[in-house]
Amino acid sequence: MKKSRKPTHPGEVFYYDVLEPLGISITNASKHLRVSRKTVSELVSGKISLSPLLAIRIAMVTNTTFSKKYPKPEIFLLTPKYILIEKNNL
Repeated sequence: MKKSRKPTHPGEVFYYDVLEPLGISITNASKHLRVSRKTVSELVSGKISLSPLLAIRIAMVTNTTFSKKYPKPEIFLLTPKYILIEKNNL
């Protein structure tokens, strides 16, 4: 039986696909997202889940939305599957 790998935490995706390549610090990211540095740090380290509000903020700041009026953050699509797997492994 093939063992499936654990999905990547959305915070890791945000860090490795957005912050690191662009050379953006956690402190700078927190300022742009208008959240505490602790929030961004805990998100990228996988200690907290990606909330819908933070997902929308990330989508708007990184311009990954279909429109500013009705944001549809693609990164948030990773979160429900990750949360379901985490909850079932407790």
